[in-house]
Amino acid sequence: MWWKKWSRQKNGKKHVLRIIRELYTTKATGKGTSISTALNYVNRLLNRRSIVVLASDFQDTEYDTALKITNQKHDLVNLSIRHPFEEELPDLGLLPLFNSETGEQVMVDSSNKKITSSSSVKA
Repeated sequence: MWWKKWSRQKNGKKHVLRIIRELYTTKATGKGTSISTALNYVNRLLNRRSIVVLASDFQDTEYDTALKITNQKHDLVNLSIRHPFEEELPDLGLLPLFNSETGEQVMVDSSNKKITSSSSVKA
């Protein structure tokens, strides 16, 4: 899932608050994560050196080249978004987990430590 948002450079608190509001209220388009697609889009869109903010969980593959190109052309700021439940689920019994990127729902027994280890849970 990814959002396409860009904004012309402006100064002041009002502009910062508008950007935060837009990020908060924007609905995601598409399914799946494609960091390289998003960065390639940014590189085609922006002609002048800009500040590019990439907020992601970085659970994607093969985006290193696009990341390096964007970093060379622009000032790239990477924000890694993590949640403790991504590392280890709490012991809550049987849980329905929904993957918003694929639309898949699976039932996971969170009391089973073999299932809930970070390498095993991929909902």
